[in-house]
Amino acid sequence: SGITINTAGVTISNETCAGSDGSITGITVSGGTTPYTYSWNGTTTPGIDLTGATANTYTLTVTDANSCTATAGPFTITSAPGITLNLTDIIVSDETCLGDDGMIKGIIINGGTAPFTYSWNGNTSSDVNLTGANAGTYTLTVTDANSCTATAGPFTINGVVSSDVEIITGNQVITEGESSDLEATVTPVGSTISWSPIEFVSCDTCLLTTATPAISGWYVVTAISPDGCIDKDSVYIKVEDICGTVQVPDIFTPNGDGLNDYLCVLGKCISSLQFQVFDRWGEKVFESTDVNFCWDGTYKGEKLNAGVFVYKLKGVRTDGTPILKSGNVNLIR
Repeated sequence: SGITINTAGVTISNETCAGSDGSITGITVSGGTTPYTYSWNGTTTPGIDLTGATANTYTLTVTDANSCTATAGPFTITSAPGITLNLTDIIVSDETCLGDDGMIKGIIINGGTAPFTYSWNGNTSSDVNLTGANAGTYTLTVTDANSCTATAGPFTINGVVSSDVEIITGNQVITEGESSDLEATVTPVGSTISWSPIEFVSCDTCLLTTATPAISGWYVVTAISPDGCIDKDSVYIKVEDICGTVQVPDIFTPNGDGLNDYLCVLGKCISSLQFQVFDRWGEKVFESTDVNFCWDGTYKGEKLNAGVFVYKLKGVRTDGTPILKSGNVNLIR
């Protein structure tokens, strides 16, 4: 009987962009006299299946032991559809002062076979768009299900020059009415600076300025680079009261050794005062309205014994603020 070629189960796999990987399989042969030999387009193959084929039209010839032949075909292996990248609507957004926010978007993929994979500079991405990028040069590679690829680029995302400002003078402590020099350094060249609060500095746009604050507070210098990037630094200036605090010692030793022999009101800027000392029974043993008149530990010309006494102080400072203090003082002999 003659040779019969059955093509009902034939499967044709087209060539991908990997190249030479098309195939024709699933054909069976019956009849004739074995063994069979097979040739595709005149080229003998070890088996009936055609593999590793390029895009082309193929015909199978089967020959049996009696030189009887049968043919099947033609079968067509096509090449995978190529990918093209449309850059008409591409948008390249440069990095801003926030950093890592450059973007490349708007690339359109035509052709190819889904699903696609995307690679920017060799780094696989789930999106054809590139986002969150820093300054640099980027190339896109798109690969489809048939291993076909297309590239686009290079595209350049430009960076910005950030500002960097630093106050090189540290926190300051000054007395009310005094001044403090403040100095800052800034990069890059061409950056602008401003100090705040401006009402207490001699020059609010100078790297070196003099602050004469009325109260304690923070001084902030702000720098803006030519690209509009902002940086800040700050310094704290503590302004101490020129008059200080009014104090009364809690111990004195009126023994005539020249050391701590008198109990005095200590302080500046005292306009008026009334300073009284009482013994433990509540009897007043000393009173003064003169800041320079101190208690020597006597009462009615007699030295008092060692013990604990109570003082009361009230008065007014030169700025009008009241003075009210009381406490214990130890007289030691």
